[in-house]
Amino acid sequence: MKLLQLQNSIFHHDVILGKLHLKIKINEESIMSISEEIQQIINNGSLNNKITETLSPLEETLRSEIYAEMQQIHSEFMSLTEDVLDESELRRALVLRYIELKSRWIMYNTRLQFRLLLTGDSDDQLVYTASAISLFLEAMEQILTQRDVESINQFLVEPVSRFREEPSVVEMPVTIKVKHNSTELSGISILELRRR
Repeated sequence: MKLLQLQNSIFHHDVILGKLHLKIKINEESIMSISEEIQQIINNGSLNNKITETLSPLEETLRSEIYAEMQQIHSEFMSLTEDVLDESELRRALVLRYIELKSRWIMYNTRLQFRLLLTGDSDDQLVYTASAISLFLEAMEQILTQRDVESINQFLVEPVSRFREEPSVVEMPVTIKVKHNSTELSGISILELRRR
C-alpha cells in the first residue's frame, strides 16, 4: 500500500491486492478528531464574522457587553477541547454544552415573548444575545448528528408538555408550627397548590 499526499487535506491510497488495484481518496476532514472539529468550527472566522455582523446595529456599550459574553462561550469551548482528552467524553461534554446553550436560548426567547406580550416592547440585550447564541448552536449542529439534535430538542420540550399533563392539584407535605397559649404545637399537613 502506498500513501501519497496530494494536497493538504486530501490523501490518495493505492491498494494492490493481487490483480485488483484500488485507488482510494480520503479527505483529511473525515478523519478529524472531535477536538479538532470543535476547534475548527469554533475558531472559524465566519462564526466570529457572523456574531460581529449580528451585533453591529447595537450601540457600542451593549455590543461590547454581549460580544464579551460570546468570547466567554468561545473560551469555554477551547478549554473543553484542552481539558477533556477522551474522545467519547468530549462528545458527551459537547452534548451537555449544547443542552446548556440551547436551554439559555429557549429561556431568552421565552422571556422575550412574554415581554412583547405584556409590554409590546423587546429588550435588545435579550434579542441580540439569543441571536448570537443561536450562531454557536448552529455551529455545534455541524458536529452533532441530526439524531442528537432532534433528541435534545425533544428532551427540552418534553418537560413543558409533561407539566401541562399533570393534575391541576399539587400536594406538598409541610410542617406547621403554631403557638397557642405559649404552647408550641407542630404537625404535618398537606398543602395544596392549584394551578390556574
